[in-house]
Amino acid sequence: MLVFITVSAIILLLYILISHFVFKRKLNIEEKRLRPFSKNRNKLFLITEIISIIAFTVIGIVYLNLAESAHFSRTFIPKLIVVLHFTLQVIRGLELWAFNREEKSYYYQSLGATMFLALFLVFYFSEGYPF
Repeated sequence: MLVFITVSAIILLLYILISHFVFKRKLNIEEKRLRPFSKNRNKLFLITEIISIIAFTVIGIVYLNLAESAHFSRTFIPKLIVVLHFTLQVIRGLELWAFNREEKSYYYQSLGATMFLALFLVFYFSEGYPF
């Protein structure tokens, strides 16, 4: 459990250090945050984002209702949430890359996707260990 928390904290700390000191200070890249209902969002990316949120919600509810107690994974829902956030970061990064490529604000989304991928790997490999 301590290793899991330590590795997760290191991943989060690296994310903060890279985004703040490298992207913001050294490269002078401004972060552009996209929210589900921000102004001037591309409809295709917005619909893709909403469909992915609904799909991951349905998958989580179905898993909780149908999982047998012998095969129930305690880390399935956290892994699902991390995969959802990874998917959202990729969608938003692609939108920023497609429409605001010259501002390079998609670097933040790429870094966020990498962080969520690393957290997923931590969840995946820590499942066999007792907490």
